Amino acid sequence: MLSDVLEIQPDIPALDLSGEWLGFYTGHFDEVVRIVQSGEYVEAIKVTGDEYVPAEEVTFRANLRTGRGEGQIAEREYRNPLFAPGTLTLVDEDRFVFRWENCGEVEFRRDE
Repeated sequence: MLSDVLEIQPDIPALDLSGEWLGFYTGHFDEVVRIVQSGEYVEAIKVTGDEYVPAEEVTFRANLRTGRGEGQIAEREYRNPLFAPGTLTLVDEDRFVFRWENCGEVEFRRDE
């Protein structure tokens, strides 16, 4: 859980998540996202899109210190997009999970 990570590493902004990550979106395939980090805030932009949220759109944004964030959801063909509450949980420096409330989760791993 993120609170456990904070006890081990209280200086979260020193953790750099910037770069490309692979995420497995259920019902799709591995998708690439680009993480842009500014201090304790991260934003994930899709490099590989799908029929719901296309490439170059934000898939989620979150605060590393609190784990609170919001993730984009939409109907097919990117209709009626909106941001739903979610949480980011850091597993280790090379893996994290973003959970959309009532919409599932995606585990991301650093793209080497």
